[in-house]
Formats: sequence, C-alpha cells, structure tokens
Amino acid sequence: MIRSVDLKTSKQVRLGKYLCKVGYFDIRQKVTLPSKRVPQGSVQVFVCHGNHQMAGPFKSHHVAKIHAEELMSEGKRYVKYAKG
Repeated sequence: MIRSVDLKTSKQVRLGKYLCKVGYFDIRQKVTLPSKRVPQGSVQVFVCHGNHQMAGPFKSHHVAKIHAEELMSEGKRYVKYAKG
C-alpha cells in the first residue's frame, strides 16, 4: 500500500527553526548550508507572529530581537483582514 503524501509543509520548513520569543513575537532562522549549487551558506533571521513573517531577513538574532521589541512598543500585530 502506498502512503499518501502530506502536502502541507511544516512551520519549520516555511518560517525556519524557532530561536526565542520576544513578547508575542517569535524569532526564527533559516540556515542554508553550502553545497555544490550554493557555494556559500547563509543565515536569515525573521520576526514572526503566528504563521506570518512580520519583519526580516536580518543577519543576526540580536538585531531581530531589537526590532521585535520596537514592534511591540508600537503595538504591531498581524491582522488577517487589514485594509491596505
């Protein structure tokens, strides 16, 4: 019997691995390792709220934490039905 393939990708694949939490924001990072196609690896850090990227990519998690604190002080949140 052939198993069915789950077409929904995980949060780790879409947004990256979880690093830490700043208030209601998550700091997540995507790591690209060097290979034959990609000569240099890279690290991208994002600020996420739930399943949505709010800011990024950043080069380090320290910069992302500072930006997440700024977003919290402004009261930014992801709103699904926001106009604009």
